[in-house]
Amino acid sequence: LSSRVSGSLTTNSFPPSCGLQVPISLVFRKDLVSLDGSAPLMLDGYGSYEVCNDPYFSSSRLSLIDRGFVYAIAHVRGGGEMGRF
Repeated sequence: LSSRVSGSLTTNSFPPSCGLQVPISLVFRKDLVSLDGSAPLMLDGYGSYEVCNDPYFSSSRLSLIDRGFVYAIAHVRGGGEMGRF
């Protein structure tokens, strides 16, 4: 995030209809975003064939975050992060 403003990284879990918890990592600027559902969201997630979508740094995401977006990575089942089901 921009060096002039602190950002935030949080991890939450949301229950889908099957009842299992799905961890989601959120990256956003604290000074631009309140987590009340009004901010635009870019959601990324993939989980299949035990291929993980691990979080990593990407400078192209900074432009979105600096404009008030929330960037979310859903750590869905199937990627192997939570074991095999």
